[in-house]
Amino acid sequence: MRRAIGLLLLCALVALVTGCFEITPRTASVAIMTWNVRGYPEDPGAESQYLSHILTTYAPDILCVQEIANDSAVAAFIATETGYAGVAFLNSSDGQDNAVFFRHGVAFTDLPDPGGFQHPAQLASVSISGLGAQVLTVHLSFSDDAKRAQERQTLVSWALPLLATGTDIIIAGDFNTKGGSGDTIDELAQALGMEVLEVGSGVATTCGGSSYDFILISPGIVSAWQATTQVLAPSPDDRTVACGVSDHFPAFAVLVQEGQRPGCTGR
Repeated sequence: MRRAIGLLLLCALVALVTGCFEITPRTASVAIMTWNVRGYPEDPGAESQYLSHILTTYAPDILCVQEIANDSAVAAFIATETGYAGVAFLNSSDGQDNAVFFRHGVAFTDLPDPGGFQHPAQLASVSISGLGAQVLTVHLSFSDDAKRAQERQTLVSWALPLLATGTDIIIAGDFNTKGGSGDTIDELAQALGMEVLEVGSGVATTCGGSSYDFILISPGIVSAWQATTQVLAPSPDDRTVACGVSDHFPAFAVLVQEGQRPGCTGR
């Protein structure tokens, strides 16, 4: 106890002498997940429990979901999945819509969505823990290679003007990259001038062994935040139920910003 009091007195003395009254850095973090759920809600029982368990365990602040069908499915998600209070969503006739869900306390605005996608993209602005960005979730065409190439160019045409104004961007989703020339996630990130978060070294994001699911961040976020990432691939015991939920696994990232001590100019 005496030692603790002594340290407090020393800190107070340093603050008095230097004029620096904040002596410890503050840490902010933002958790982001993207998951192609292949339809929602899940079958009751083990599959529903597995999905809810993943969301409760990792508690992403920003959750980008692909293949959610309509307003009823979105309402069921909000009612069922603990912690989510808001959503950016616009129903379409596609049946494989995108949505961005936000946990309690996250400030967001649903924005007009960029067009030109087979499965309509979903855009929102978000402000949380010092991070301000536009978040776009996409599900690029799987079966039509020409359409997917056009969608990739649409992403570039949409993002570059925003990035030129200093707007930070996060693009997350199912990119259905086949890996051939002109169809890799690294090439897309390079064209965008963004960084793709490597969600796992050699870890596939689908039950079939492919990697389609990624999170891309703009240079302003790269410079101010450090990212830890992973693919939430199931254990062998959970693989059957996980692949019953979806043929995709969640890609998950945590952005951490280390606050700096304020500059001191003397008394």
